[in-house]
Amino acid sequence: MLQISESQLVNKKWIALFGQGLEAFAEWRRLDYPELHPAVAGALNGNMPVRFIYPGTEQSLNPENYKAAVANQGPDLLTTQLWFDVK
Repeated sequence: MLQISESQLVNKKWIALFGQGLEAFAEWRRLDYPELHPAVAGALNGNMPVRFIYPGTEQSLNPENYKAAVANQGPDLLTTQLWFDVK
């Protein structure tokens, strides 16, 4: 029987997600693998994005719930860590 380690399995999944950006982003956040580093001259001052921001339509069409979400989770920024992201 073929034996495969957890790290090999996670690596194969990461490779399989090539071209599937949203799914790969979700897996990276879930598993903290692979170890990624921010762009040297990136727009986030050396930080990695850890969430998506709400679309402008959410702000304009659903302002009450948008404001409530921002009040509960923090600023609507790509770098705002969410409650379930423990690393």
